[in-house]
Amino acid sequence: MINTTTTKTTIHIVSWNVASWSQTLNYIQIHHGSLSSWLEKHKIDILCLQEVKSTNSKIELEPRSVQALLDGWQSFWGCATCSSAIGFNGVATFCKNGTVCSADNKPFRNKEFDDEGRCIVTDHKTFLLFNVYIPTSRRLEYKLEFLKQLRLKIEEAIRNGREVILTGDLNISRRSSDVHWRFRILDIDEILSNDWINKEKEIDSIERDKKELTKSLVLQFWDKIKTLLGTVETSTQTIQTSSQKTIQKYRLSVKGKDGKSFFRKPYFNLEDANEDVIFYQMIANGKEAQCISVDAFVEAVTKVSGQSLSNNEIQILASFGRSCSYTSTVEWLESLISELGLIDSFAALYPDYLDRFTCWNQSTNRRYYNEGTRLDYFLLTPKLFSLCEKGELSTGGLLNSDPKSTLASHAAATANGLWQPAPFDGSGIIEGSKQAYESQFFEPHCGIIYTPPQFSDHVAISLLLKLSLPVQVLSQSKQTRSCQPHLAQRSITSFFCKGQSEISSSQIIVQQQEKMQETLINLENEEEEKEIYETIK
Repeated sequence: MINTTTTKTTIHIVSWNVASWSQTLNYIQIHHGSLSSWLEKHKIDILCLQEVKSTNSKIELEPRSVQALLDGWQSFWGCATCSSAIGFNGVATFCKNGTVCSADNKPFRNKEFDDEGRCIVTDHKTFLLFNVYIPTSRRLEYKLEFLKQLRLKIEEAIRNGREVILTGDLNISRRSSDVHWRFRILDIDEILSNDWINKEKEIDSIERDKKELTKSLVLQFWDKIKTLLGTVETSTQTIQTSSQKTIQKYRLSVKGKDGKSFFRKPYFNLEDANEDVIFYQMIANGKEAQCISVDAFVEAVTKVSGQSLSNNEIQILASFGRSCSYTSTVEWLESLISELGLIDSFAALYPDYLDRFTCWNQSTNRRYYNEGTRLDYFLLTPKLFSLCEKGELSTGGLLNSDPKSTLASHAAATANGLWQPAPFDGSGIIEGSKQAYESQFFEPHCGIIYTPPQFSDHVAISLLLKLSLPVQVLSQSKQTRSCQPHLAQRSITSFFCKGQSEISSSQIIVQQQEKMQETLINLENEEEEKEIYETIK
């Protein structure tokens, strides 16, 4: 008799924004021998990757360079094909043989949303798996339209009776607790509204006192802060590293109580600095919603008064901050939960765990202070959620610690101090010990896998379901084949002779463009990890 189900009683799905698969893969091979070994140690059945930053031609011509032909696995790719994004974005899903029946990297049937390499859907019979890399809010209008199209596809699948898993880097922080307190947003207009303190029908005396303190601080300083923001301008700062290399950063400067001084973080490029100048000046002139990050508010108070808020005052302020993501994007995510019935697995399983982030700004050493955001998600239909095996979250080896505490989450992010901040000499992230690299391996669970900082600025997230998948035969449909460029049919001549004589002139041009994009990506990733450190705190 032919066995029609796998012998496994659970399925372990891992999702990870790798910020360049070729570089991450190189680190995996250096420190863990092979991708197969790494997958086995994590007991992974399905691996979803975002920001693979590869191209169809590279996967076709050099499949082993991205492990597209990994023994025992089937890989499916959704690379950007539009000229503006070739070599960037990109998603990929690796599935153990026999666990998938079809794949589609053009699910929207619309070039505007399909050609940037942001979504691949795999069908596992028991469920549909959406692996997505959502655009950043720098392109807010496009992002919102992409989100609309994605919701329509999910809604269609649910309407057709399918169980659904949505995973990937959504580039949205849903809750205020998904954002480190520094980055949370204070809605000044709301805080100053007449009914803010008594907005909730039932409010205890402690909460009322906190609200009254927050409102008094805003009343005391906001007009002065707006005046300060009206003086903001761009300036440059030259920094000399210990290796005698000179770096130029862009800074904002303001005129405060003690004269002109720098304000906020250093910027990598002038465009970003100028954008914030415009934003702050619009706040000052009343042309923008009166909102500001907790960290900026706290720093501005010092600039206008010469005094610092107490830690208690800062924490109370932060407790009323909201997510730093655009409200419209958070509302979209909430609509998947309230209207389509999807469940945010991490939030549902760990509702009161503090500072459990999935992404940090590595260029300013934020992971080492655990000042990050949660951008990566598993959202799933209720039936699948009922099959979740919770497990335990890592505490980074910190003994006798409360896994809900900020102490435990900081230890998990840093492997209890085994990962160290990058120095200021441009030498890059410090290599860890074998113990540090091994600290990522944990029993499969629903939660977070604290992959090493060298591998990506994101860590992986995981979903463990008590479920046996039926053994499946992969479809040979056009949609599925287009997800596997490494299996594209080539002539015998072109297989043995990879010279350009077998390639058309148009193909040569495309490959040259892709090669240039790959070079730019490599340079970009190297520069981001060098010389851009927290020289100025």
